Amino acid sequence: MLLSSSFPERNLKKEGDMGAGYLVNGRRILQLASAALAAGGALTAALVPGFVTVSADSAGRQGTETRTLLEAMGAVSLLIVLVPVLVACLPLLFRGRAWAVSSVVAPLLLALWVGIGITTLGMFFVPALVVSVLSLFFPLRARAAPRAA
Repeated sequence: MLLSSSFPERNLKKEGDMGAGYLVNGRRILQLASAALAAGGALTAALVPGFVTVSADSAGRQGTETRTLLEAMGAVSLLIVLVPVLVACLPLLFRGRAWAVSSVVAPLLLALWVGIGITTLGMFFVPALVVSVLSLFFPLRARAAPRAA
């Protein structure tokens, strides 16, 4: 006997079998992709040289030095770039109604983060934001397969 609910992960058989695809749907796959893109953006922001220091001495010689965010700001910069990664991972931590709510809240928070920091670190998280917003257009649950008569 199958107990029916509005959330596919709650459509359980009486024996407690959750089924193979209870956590796999289009929205969750895009949320996973968004989290991966956010992690890639965080690594890029922290480890790719982005700070250039130009110095000159009294003899007229110039020198340039490039540094990464991690070198320039230290370990605190890792905390800064981890915020959007944690926000993108938020829907992956929940199921049921909390998942439905976090599926909408996460793109909003990510958009806020990108909007505030677009001239600095926000640009690294634009791909994650785009995929996160695209996930909103997928249905919360997979459509049921047509039943044979």
